Amino acid sequence: LIPVQLLWVNLVTDGLPATALGFNPADHEIMRRPPRNSREPFVGKWLFFRYMVVGTYVGAATVFAYAWWFMFYSEGPQISFEQLTNFHKCSDLFPEIGCEMFTNIMASRATTMSLSVLVTIEMFNATNSLSENE
Repeated sequence: LIPVQLLWVNLVTDGLPATALGFNPADHEIMRRPPRNSREPFVGKWLFFRYMVVGTYVGAATVFAYAWWFMFYSEGPQISFEQLTNFHKCSDLFPEIGCEMFTNIMASRATTMSLSVLVTIEMFNATNSLSENE
């Protein structure tokens, strides 16, 4: 994705879910619980595991959407996985396909597909920010 698309995802698409989460009811038991131990890390093992799982499926889905457009979409070029993974050697290994597909409107459409998947997942991912206790 290009930098402008990443900024769009971070600034604009996270704004609506963050606003909605701001109107959620308060966690009623928050002040009755003892404070967190100062020696306990901010990101514990369970939270780190959650971050890794979420990051893995978001990354995999975004890359899969890009590859899906090139390999399987009926209006895409329908190239093989080997051709897609060796796109930088396109002219040497695969002279039968046009290497310009990786830099022209086709690449832009594949990038748009992966951006759409990323934005959709980010919208659903906002529910992970709800209270774990209520």
